[in-house]
Amino acid sequence: MIDNQTAVKVTLALQNIPGDAEWITLQAVEGTSRGLSGRSKPQSRPPSPWGSLDDLSQSWGVLGTWARDWHDYADMKGHLPAATWTCVCDFLLKWWPVMAETHPAADEFASEVLDVERHLRAHQHVERTWLPLPGQPACPIIHVGDELGVGCGGLLLEHQDERYVRCRDCGERWDRSEYDRLAALLGVDPQPVPISQAAAYAQIPIRTLRDWITREWIVPVEGKPVRVMYADVAAMQQRLREGI
Repeated sequence: MIDNQTAVKVTLALQNIPGDAEWITLQAVEGTSRGLSGRSKPQSRPPSPWGSLDDLSQSWGVLGTWARDWHDYADMKGHLPAATWTCVCDFLLKWWPVMAETHPAADEFASEVLDVERHLRAHQHVERTWLPLPGQPACPIIHVGDELGVGCGGLLLEHQDERYVRCRDCGERWDRSEYDRLAALLGVDPQPVPISQAAAYAQIPIRTLRDWITREWIVPVEGKPVRVMYADVAAMQQRLREGI
């Protein structure tokens, strides 16, 4: 029998795990020290430690195994949840109150989920200095000697403290005052927009975007009315499509 305190902890863990997994995945992208271009330069930080990726893989295995177990145990009709962190955790969240009362291994499930959250959270003490530009657009700069009309294509990274963007491959840099110029090249609005406008851009329901904000998948810009960076919304759509 699961006590109420443990049940609440498991619920919170399942709500947090998708965001924790996303953070580690971003760190893995950030820590990749070389791009695809021949002009690649070393990054300013070491590669993401394999331990975090191992924990990510093991955690995914744990949650996926439990989702399949519950599906078979309850003889659920229909398909298993889509293979994304969000869908699997939402599935487990939905059925957790029932399984906490009826599943013979509910205590084992609770213990493993809390372990998953603890292991994923343990990697978040690393300071994030550089992050990929939301949506991960490719560097548009055309350099002398490049094929006519073909941009660099390197990964664009934003410094989280000083707020400027640079290409990891060619080293091109855009200061904050130049974001409009970069946005024109990329076709991405660098300014915060109302959530209704962001939802319209992304072609998603406003309630979906509000849910992402509630889950802290999207961080709104301070002030009223509520505004968000459209690039953040585009990045979240991409992560959900890729099952991150």
